[in-house]
Amino acid sequence: MGVQALFEPIAINGKYGFTGIVGIVTSHIAFHFFDSDQSLHFDVYSCKEFDLKALIKFIDRFWQIEKADILFIKRDQAPEIERYAFSQSILTREVQE
Repeated sequence: MGVQALFEPIAINGKYGFTGIVGIVTSHIAFHFFDSDQSLHFDVYSCKEFDLKALIKFIDRFWQIEKADILFIKRDQAPEIERYAFSQSILTREVQE
């Protein structure tokens, strides 16, 4: 993403799975992985623009994603919400009606 980490990533294995966080100069990156249903909740909050496709590709390499629903919120002016689906290594923007 081209951001600078404020500290090394921290991850702990808890009762329900893993939780991790890293502070970045422009905010934070956090994740929660639940053992019970093998689901991943991944949050990136950044004031710096970044390439969503590159981020998903990186996450997929590490987590081997089967499918994902992605909510991308742009907050630079008025909040703008974009929805994406990810399946079989393809990221598709969903058209809002």
